[in-house]
Amino acid sequence: MRVLYVLGSTMMAGSTISFKVIVDGMLSKGCEPIVLVSRNNVNKDFVDYLISQKCIVEFFEAEMAIYPQHSMEEGYGHIAKFPFRLTRKLFKLYKSNREIKLLIKKHNPDIVHTNVGVFYYVAEYCIKKNIPRLLHLREYQTKDFGWHIMPSKHRFKKIAAATNVVAITEDILRYFNLEYSKNAKAIWDGILPQNDTVYKHHKQPFFLCANRISPEKNIEDVIKGFANVADQLSNYKLLIVGKIHNKLYYEKLQMIVRELKCKDRIEFQDHRHDVVNLMEDATALIVASRFEGLGRMTIEATFKGCLVIGRNKGGTKEIISTTKGGYLFNDAVQMGRQMLLTASIANTEQYEKKIQQASKIAVERCTNENYCNTIFALYKNILSNQQPAL
Repeated sequence: MRVLYVLGSTMMAGSTISFKVIVDGMLSKGCEPIVLVSRNNVNKDFVDYLISQKCIVEFFEAEMAIYPQHSMEEGYGHIAKFPFRLTRKLFKLYKSNREIKLLIKKHNPDIVHTNVGVFYYVAEYCIKKNIPRLLHLREYQTKDFGWHIMPSKHRFKKIAAATNVVAITEDILRYFNLEYSKNAKAIWDGILPQNDTVYKHHKQPFFLCANRISPEKNIEDVIKGFANVADQLSNYKLLIVGKIHNKLYYEKLQMIVRELKCKDRIEFQDHRHDVVNLMEDATALIVASRFEGLGRMTIEATFKGCLVIGRNKGGTKEIISTTKGGYLFNDAVQMGRQMLLTASIANTEQYEKKIQQASKIAVERCTNENYCNTIFALYKNILSNQQPAL
């Protein structure tokens, strides 16, 4: 089976990590992957890895179908620049679309799998040419990243309804009105191998917040929630680990820490490759994102024996409500209360029982092995059935 994947960015974000799980699984099943990657901001190590695994790698413009963005530094100046940016965006989209069409014709795949929703125009082309296809929806686009879909969300939903869709949560299916579509289903990502579950009985006195330093992650709420109860958790610290994606936002967080007079209790660290090891020791992982598509970190923490305190929205809500592997909150005050509750049961049989039950559900739904078996079965089902029409 020749599968053409429209990957786009090769930076190691959640969508790329999830793709790696898929491509490794499909290679083990004898598939021939053709991977289309962005020629911009190339992660050479990942591209080299794909080539070493005998994947065919092609580069393309990889322009996302979202309206031009502006930076915080520009203020209202972005308005005057918008016509130029829109023209440039439309040209790049035309180029990206043209390159993809040529590459699909060149490789003549059995199926085209688009890894993220921002390249949905690939599915639109495949619909017109009756090419078997799968559109993977890993983000809301609007609620989580603040993007505006081109040309409209209505058009996006129309294309999604006319193709085969995998969404990473039920909530994303509902958001795009696909919950009743016979060609759409929700499948949580593959997270870790089946034998990669861990539980350390003795938890260390710290809470972990591990994600990029960016406004949509709502880290200010984590700081405020911890500060609200810091006096009652005298031996606890808050560890914030992640790469700085927005310098102004990072400076804002530092100012909040100083204003709340808890600098000695809150530690910032740059991105670390051993975050899962920190999860094993942490009393809880804190996930405060406004809208998390799925939240790989939430499931990783469950695999690693760490309860999660998460915002009562999006994928975070769906995971914790299903696994019972943590506690939900609606605001910083409630988050602080959940920190107190979690700390009160740390290193007890109650904590262990709760996380072990959650881990069992996570393993059933999110092991790499089970996930790849499900995706491969979906490919075969798509190939054996007539494609929906636009």
